[in-house]
Amino acid sequence: MGSYVNFNILDEDYTINTEELEIIANNNLDSTEFNIYEVIEKDIDSKQMAFPIVVVPRLSNIRKSYSHKNYKSKTDFIISVAKGQKTTLTRSKTSSISPSITGGASISDLGLKGKISKTYTVSHQFSGPPESSKYNSRNFYLDHIINKGTYTAIRKYPGGPRMKVSGRFSEPVRLYSYSKDYLR
Repeated sequence: MGSYVNFNILDEDYTINTEELEIIANNNLDSTEFNIYEVIEKDIDSKQMAFPIVVVPRLSNIRKSYSHKNYKSKTDFIISVAKGQKTTLTRSKTSSISPSITGGASISDLGLKGKISKTYTVSHQFSGPPESSKYNSRNFYLDHIINKGTYTAIRKYPGGPRMKVSGRFSEPVRLYSYSKDYLR
């Protein structure tokens, strides 16, 4: 990475803090020019998600421990556009992150955020760097940001035993829609 990093924040509805900018810069050491277009934090209620109906006693004494907060789990490449050009996708592209859990608890037991997704349609226009720019191309990406950790809890069955349950979880935090400009 160069001696400076330039961020252009284009999402007027979102205030991005220095820590979040450092995450993006540190995970993308091959560029010094970033445009942040959108930050997606839509929290779909886990009750709206399709789950089989099973009657299981609720958990108590839930303890969550985070091993990673605001962790970049994945980057999806969207498209590359040459200097002075505008283009659209040939087909729609959707990127999403969903919560996951192991060990016997449910997403609602732990109060995890639901699925977050972003869809680019064929009508979405992408622009390369302007003709006056020193950069020759612009790549567009979506970063998947999650929290990861472990949990322990107690499940008490009516008239039956108490069971300790434990496992791992990951929960969606946000998607970052951004571009990086390149000299090549």
